[in-house]
Amino acid sequence: MPSKLFLDTSVLLNYVQVWLEGDEGSVDIVEGDFEKVICSMVNNELKTRCDTRRQIHIDLRKFIENNEFGDVDDAHPVFNYEVLNFVDRNPSVPVTQNDRSHLLELQMEFTSIDDEDKLYELRKFIRSVQSRKRTVDSEVTIFHGSHKPDLVEEIDSHINNHQDSLVLAQGAAWYDKDGGDTVVTLDYSDMINRESEINDAIKMHYTSNHHLDIVAPSAV
Repeated sequence: MPSKLFLDTSVLLNYVQVWLEGDEGSVDIVEGDFEKVICSMVNNELKTRCDTRRQIHIDLRKFIENNEFGDVDDAHPVFNYEVLNFVDRNPSVPVTQNDRSHLLELQMEFTSIDDEDKLYELRKFIRSVQSRKRTVDSEVTIFHGSHKPDLVEEIDSHINNHQDSLVLAQGAAWYDKDGGDTVVTLDYSDMINRESEINDAIKMHYTSNHHLDIVAPSAV
């Protein structure tokens, strides 16, 4: 089992939202006895996503508080079409398609919760997200070493995802400096399934011994 892990944004965001995501592997990683490292790119991306979704959660909470008694077939407002799309009608922050999908998934999760408990559970979820983000901040170390810009372009030529390519290039720099070789991610299409091409690119810019083991949390 590796003692040092380089974490992708997807693992940390999954941990923060575990009540919704349900992936215990991310919990084991973040709360486990590992040296957990992230790059500045992941740190900035996680902060942006958490700040945006926190505001979305607050917007949803306020909407429900102001419309606690729905008049559409006596349904709770959390199930109304208007609520499902409220972020499109009056967004208080810029949102991505992933944020919209997150909102829809969050609202659908409430189908198994009694109406009188929905607002309480939403408030509890918001507090949990904030608490888990603080846990992440206390558990991870930010790697500030410089990466090779040409490697970013080389990796991007294989996976066509610049942000992921930058994270992987910084992972390669971390390997070169600190000797850790395990990158943990939930991104199968651009990272886990493309490990061979990514490592071929890394070896071109470092040495034949450079190799990143790109795995999901469950494989650590």
